[in-house]
Amino acid sequence: MKNNKVLMIVGNYFLPDNRVLRAANALKDLNFQVKIIAFHRNPLLSNEFINEIEIIRFKKKNINFIPKQFSNYIYRLRFKSFVKKMLLKDKPKICYCHDVDTLFMGQFGKLKLDCKVIYDNHEYFQDLNYLHRYPILIRKKIACYERKMLKNFVDNFIVVSEGIAKLYKPLYNKKIHIIRNIPDFSENTNDKINPDLLQFLQEQQTKNKKVLIYLGTNTQKGRGFDFISKIFPHLSTQFSLLICGCTNSEEKSYLLSKFNNYNESVYVEFKQGFSQLKQIAPYLFAGLSLIEPIYLSYIHSLPNKLFEYIHLRIPIIASENPDQKALVEKYHLGICIPFEEDTAIKRIISMKKEDYSLQIPVDLTWEKEKEKFKLLSCIEESSY
Repeated sequence: MKNNKVLMIVGNYFLPDNRVLRAANALKDLNFQVKIIAFHRNPLLSNEFINEIEIIRFKKKNINFIPKQFSNYIYRLRFKSFVKKMLLKDKPKICYCHDVDTLFMGQFGKLKLDCKVIYDNHEYFQDLNYLHRYPILIRKKIACYERKMLKNFVDNFIVVSEGIAKLYKPLYNKKIHIIRNIPDFSENTNDKINPDLLQFLQEQQTKNKKVLIYLGTNTQKGRGFDFISKIFPHLSTQFSLLICGCTNSEEKSYLLSKFNNYNESVYVEFKQGFSQLKQIAPYLFAGLSLIEPIYLSYIHSLPNKLFEYIHLRIPIIASENPDQKALVEKYHLGICIPFEEDTAIKRIISMKKEDYSLQIPVDLTWEKEKEKFKLLSCIEESSY
């Protein structure tokens, strides 16, 4: 009997609406039997099935007398041991590794079981500045280990943008596959909109104010939120801001505190499904994707939100990072602004919605993008 098993390894908690599940579904559609192993945290289930894909989350045992950082380190070691046992038990044809921290398990699968290894890399881990949370020696070891794996163990290598592919090209002598982070918008639900949000949008419309939307609430350095909070006071007479994606009340309060003097023009909403966003799209003027060029991963990123704005059919206000800029300019999707406040403000104020294409390019859909999985040699070989 043909072995069509894929063990997909994720070094995080795995939430069902991300790139991992899209990749798993794409492989399932190609008749592979996919299982995902990830970290566990409450209230996520330790075992569940989504679209016939089994997700196993490895539970953490709290050790009260050990400092948190050591407890996390022990958990990661136990997770690796658990994955190795699952590999030996399932004997998959393909070991699918998401990001650099799961490559250890891919190496084990290749050496012990002769698995094919697919490395789906969401970042650029050769940038030591990007690994800033680790001591410099650990950063160098991570980068060195990734180079070793690319040279000796990885059968198929996937990255998320053209720019990152070019950076990795000197380190990998086979084809690098680019599969962009385009969400799957095929599911249609009729989730209701928060009445307070709808009222806010209608009030802004009555005031003839243009609503900018920022999807996500990542306020870490370089994600664009700091720059938005700097320039918004100069935009607030003509524009309002909708921040969509917070997960709890504390986060909501923190985000609102950044705009204390402009609360009538700023609304923070919890994470919304795409069907909800589609319902409010007629009220939106443009979407913000202002990733700052502080790491190579950021410089060459193509964030989820970029594609969500495209599918909402609203113009985009993006940073001038090369991969974002190339996409925006190729399809005439909006404007790109520098991180220079006066110039950015002038460009936003002079922007006219009708100047930009609101059509969804066929090659910027997940239906089209997932076809690229068929071109992976591991997939082609296993299909016969």
